[in-house]
Amino acid sequence: MSHKVCSKAVGQRLAQLREELAATSGERWPQSRVAEVIGLDKNQVTRLELGKGTIDAFVAMLLFYQGRGYNLNWIVVPDNSAVSKRLPGPEEQGVDVAGSLALLLRLQADLDQVVGKLRR
Repeated sequence: MSHKVCSKAVGQRLAQLREELAATSGERWPQSRVAEVIGLDKNQVTRLELGKGTIDAFVAMLLFYQGRGYNLNWIVVPDNSAVSKRLPGPEEQGVDVAGSLALLLRLQADLDQVVGKLRR
């Protein structure tokens, strides 16, 4: 199994995510805006999307996309065909957030009753 990373492919994926971010958010995300949010200049974002640039800039861009719900593995794994582009949310992990909260509240009430009885 090869772990060789193709920087050009990674750059193309970064550009693809920026375009997808714009399409899904309904906002414009030109390179200049991404650069401003990350704290880079536009030329650094351009270089990263071409598969070039510094490690510091690359890490900053990875964290930017991770913070918006994208899976870093999808960006950097050479063959990402079996990797989800988005990080799984609670609903995709099979977590019933509302049900879990209700259960925790019931447990808290039960524990409060037990503690009350022990204090008497």
